[in-house]
Amino acid sequence: MGRGRCARHDPRPLCRAYSYSKEIDGTDPVPCIVSVFPVEVKSLADKYPEAGERRRKWFSAKKAASKVREPDLKAILKGFLPPPPAT
Repeated sequence: MGRGRCARHDPRPLCRAYSYSKEIDGTDPVPCIVSVFPVEVKSLADKYPEAGERRRKWFSAKKAASKVREPDLKAILKGFLPPPPAT
């Protein structure tokens, strides 16, 4: 998969982070720290490692925020603004 690149200055933070507890296979919760980065998607691969396990669906940031349970991720998504158009 490709990496996101930003060639122009954008004064907004490059990433945001949040933490939550994740249960894995019924074990005690494990603390997780997640970094959220904005990326510009130019193309999508039909084949990727989790293709058989995940379903891909695109939402606006507002709609995505309504779909997640973690309050901190919800807040990040609600506050997301796309970058200004390139000049």
